Amino acid sequence: MYKGKWLSQIVFTLFLLLMIAPAYAAVTAGVVLSIDGTIKAEGADNSIRVLTNGAEFYVGDTLFTLDKSKASLKFVDNALMTLRANTRYKIIAYWLDEKDPAKSSSVTELLKGGLRTITGKIGKINRQGFAIKTPVASIGIRGTDLDLQLVGETLEIAFNKGAGSVKTDKFTIQLGEGSESRFALVYPDGRIVRKEQRHESMKDSEAPVDGVDSGDAASGQDDAGLATPTRRSLFNSSPGGGPVSAN
Repeated sequence: MYKGKWLSQIVFTLFLLLMIAPAYAAVTAGVVLSIDGTIKAEGADNSIRVLTNGAEFYVGDTLFTLDKSKASLKFVDNALMTLRANTRYKIIAYWLDEKDPAKSSSVTELLKGGLRTITGKIGKINRQGFAIKTPVASIGIRGTDLDLQLVGETLEIAFNKGAGSVKTDKFTIQLGEGSESRFALVYPDGRIVRKEQRHESMKDSEAPVDGVDSGDAASGQDDAGLATPTRRSLFNSSPGGGPVSAN
């Protein structure tokens, strides 16, 4: 009798675990294309993983590169990104829904270091759902090849292609094509200063991300003039479930 009751409790517990497991399933944000050095991911549960070529990373992960390291990433919407050395980059939300574009979102945060990114489908079908946060400003886009670099508490910005907005708690300006400048510095006090050329720390960033030049891809252009990469996506479909974010 007791044995039967004990087995029933085990079966019931397993049933509950299976029911709630999907709510905690990791949602893929992208994969690592290439690594020069070391890149790691700190999960939402604070676990640390060393990433290798082809490894997936997830919503809620904080990616970080070590000294003299860099990594190229590809996201589920075909966005491309290179993380520079000594960078920390958090994926707060990443969701592509081509049937209902308003549900698509890409919200990430550059905590330290620098990156270059060519935006993917989310930046095209739901610009309002795209943001890169930093300690001093939030960046919005309109079809963009974008450079960001934190130097101390100052943010350096370069729009290589396309355009976007830069917002602090005091000011909002437009940068890139159709505006006064493609470059700016953002200071800790909220000031945004337009510049005539990219900062010295970005001089090595003229090379295309992962071998794709934003100006010679042939699969199409968005209305800001940024051609989209032609390589076949590593992802056949969007991850299951609904929009996910990690605070």
